[in-house]
Amino acid sequence: MKKVLVTGAAGGLGKAVVKTLLEKDYHVIALDIETDGLDEFKDNPAIEIHRFDITNHPAVKSSAKDFALEEQGLDALICLAGTYDTFPVTENDPEFFNKIMAVNFHANVSLVNALLTPLIKRRGRVIIISSESYKIQSMFQPYMISKAALEAYARAAWQELALKGVWLSVIRPGAFSTPLLNWMYKEDLAAEGSVYHKEFSASLKQSKKLVGKITTPEKVAQKVIRAVTVRRPRRIYRVNNNPLLSLITMLPPRLIDKIIVWKFKERGK
Repeated sequence: MKKVLVTGAAGGLGKAVVKTLLEKDYHVIALDIETDGLDEFKDNPAIEIHRFDITNHPAVKSSAKDFALEEQGLDALICLAGTYDTFPVTENDPEFFNKIMAVNFHANVSLVNALLTPLIKRRGRVIIISSESYKIQSMFQPYMISKAALEAYARAAWQELALKGVWLSVIRPGAFSTPLLNWMYKEDLAAEGSVYHKEFSASLKQSKKLVGKITTPEKVAQKVIRAVTVRRPRRIYRVNNNPLLSLITMLPPRLIDKIIVWKFKERGK
């Protein structure tokens, strides 16, 4: 039986992936910081459910041993865990930024490192969840920065892993139904004391308009499963990407920067 480790397994996307993997007779090691969302699977002998903090470096480092993967090997590592926040990156305490980087970037790096030997043993797969938003770096968006860093790492990691027969695929979804989009339903996240209060409020209103069509976790899960199961997976899988965002990325970076500053500043007066 093929063995797969899934982080962020209790979220909407995680559950959709876990459900399909179990239906396809995979043995699933399901990790999440809160595991209540996985109760529906707990009686299935093909799943191991563990409460696990992927930012706990010592725990990640010993995961191959703790999950008995050193000798058995691992067929796929699926990194679904992620976090979102929005705030002025030049004003807020760097610790806020560090928390986003810890989940969205450093945890992926640590997991691949910790599970490298088991993955090589079975010539396995690594699936990383990025975002189409990485293509444009925008004010007040540390999430986009974390995904850009992840994309850069994934490119270098793909090259190294390919030397050992391990395939890495990046999933780049547009907006899909997830708690990460909860910020859209809050009236105003801008702190009154912020030097960017007006501009931040304006940028949030504009960002909500640019989100575009929201798809389901199941649609994204289909791409994840494909990256795990097909004989020759793609390096990049795109899901529900926003045509407007794709069009904007064709502009020169300096022009994009000027447009963003002008648009948000105008709305903030």
